[in-house]
Amino acid sequence: MRRLRFALLVILLTFLLTSVSCSPARTHRTRVKRVVGGRNALRGELPYQVLITNKKTDQICGGSLIHHSFVLTARHCAEKERWKHLEIEAGLVCTSERLGVPRRNVLKAYFHEKKQNKMNADYHFQADIALLKLNVPFARNYIGIEPVSLRQDVGYHGEDCIVSGWGATKENGTTVTRLKVTEIEAFPRKKCKGLYHKFSGDLMCAGRLEGGRDACQGDSGGPLVCEGKLTGIVKNGISCGHKDYPGKYTEVAHYADWIANIIQKSASGQTRQYSTEAWNWTKND
Repeated sequence: MRRLRFALLVILLTFLLTSVSCSPARTHRTRVKRVVGGRNALRGELPYQVLITNKKTDQICGGSLIHHSFVLTARHCAEKERWKHLEIEAGLVCTSERLGVPRRNVLKAYFHEKKQNKMNADYHFQADIALLKLNVPFARNYIGIEPVSLRQDVGYHGEDCIVSGWGATKENGTTVTRLKVTEIEAFPRKKCKGLYHKFSGDLMCAGRLEGGRDACQGDSGGPLVCEGKLTGIVKNGISCGHKDYPGKYTEVAHYADWIANIIQKSASGQTRQYSTEAWNWTKND
């Protein structure tokens, strides 16, 4: 009888970990970039994905856990003192089922010294990137929470990429309760420049030329992961999932040294060195 109960418990836990059905919850209408043409993400499939909520405005963004104490997101999600009102949740799949989900506040926000480039009223930044230091680190033994490695080679292009988030599934839609993910392609820079009239030096573009797969409202700041490495940060594009207009992303490799230097200085006084490979420390503890 005990063996039968144990077997049933294992089956139940496996079901809960791999299949999630989110209960209905309040959705958010937002102006900030969700995944179009995506599928439901499984528990533990995207352990680096975090949800960033502005407790003052209820606006949401995505982000990437790159270190147990640091999250990478878009600058426009955190600038102008917004970071003081942000709450970070990790290991989350359904926003309607938050019981037991670890939450953190932001202790400090770092912005690159490049200035905002206001091309028009839309979100056009040079260095649309922010590094958020958490008030309390995420423990390494949390199940389903793990940082992602950073890509360091500039100019990546290829078909093995995914973008994820809780954003809208259609243009001008509302955010959803279930984390979505979709497979897209990162295009060569020359191709991106040909598609967009204005395309700054730290950008890349990714999606499908035929349209139908893209990030959208609510996904800003979220991860573009290619071949297992964080390659881009969701920025903005023209609408969502339109033909010949793949999404714009800040290319992480341009800022890999800047990120590593901040984290290394933050750990000063400790006998360990940060690497852009997640959890890879040279240590003497």
